[in-house]
Amino acid sequence: MLEWPIRYAWKAYVPHKGTEGSNPSLSAANLKAKMNSKAYLAIFVFILWSLFSGWVYVCKIKGICFVEVENVMDQSSNGISFKLGESNPVISPNFENYKSSVLTKLDVSNKLRITGIYSAIEVNSSGFENLGTARAIATQSLFDEISQDRFEIFSREEELDTSKENVQGIELAIITKNDFVEETAFGAILHPELDNDSLIPKIDAYLTYIAIEYSSSELSIVGHTDDNGLEGENFTIGLNKANKIMDALIAKGMDPQNLNPSSKGATEPIATNATEDGRKENRRVELLIN
Repeated sequence: MLEWPIRYAWKAYVPHKGTEGSNPSLSAANLKAKMNSKAYLAIFVFILWSLFSGWVYVCKIKGICFVEVENVMDQSSNGISFKLGESNPVISPNFENYKSSVLTKLDVSNKLRITGIYSAIEVNSSGFENLGTARAIATQSLFDEISQDRFEIFSREEELDTSKENVQGIELAIITKNDFVEETAFGAILHPELDNDSLIPKIDAYLTYIAIEYSSSELSIVGHTDDNGLEGENFTIGLNKANKIMDALIAKGMDPQNLNPSSKGATEPIATNATEDGRKENRRVELLIN
């Protein structure tokens, strides 16, 4: 491709298009090259815009720029490790900076999820159900600036790298929790308002995050209602809620084949239906990430 202009450069020297000695085929080739350049530039600009918009939603709106990225890439940067078979954390100099970052990002609408990890080959002498729970509780005590109700404690069994003196037995993540979005261990609970044509901004922003972060994942979208109304009506309302969330995810680029909307109506309440607050809790859509 690079030799062509050099070999035929003499044909490009023409007074102007249409005069004697001009080369129409070369002019067409130049025009095509310019158009291709513009197309490549447009694609490049679109990629940059997509990356930037994804960063805005994940970092600025969801507020988890650093923690979940570290979860994916290298949890060792949190400065916490454990000796094999023990639950007392070993703290490195990295921890204070990591802790400061966590406290900066954590606001009143978020929680700190601590997942303790343990291996089946480890002997549990902690007094807890497993070493993962013991490690999570011990790590929680390192964040005494945070009130107890702001933590979520989980444990998980997996193979750990035992070739080193210490094992990375902990994961931390800031979890979104507000009046409209509550992240869970399996996905999230949403509280959309069907009366509005458009979704609440916080829900819309969270769905954008889901569409970016889980673009190739399969999602079950389950609508729920309170017990007001007939069974069939509640089923339809729940399905309408699920379809509304599905349509928003499709508009944000998710594959419809990966989305499975359904309804439970009023059959699975998570709160009492005797109060307005309880009924509001039951009117929800669950996102289950498979």
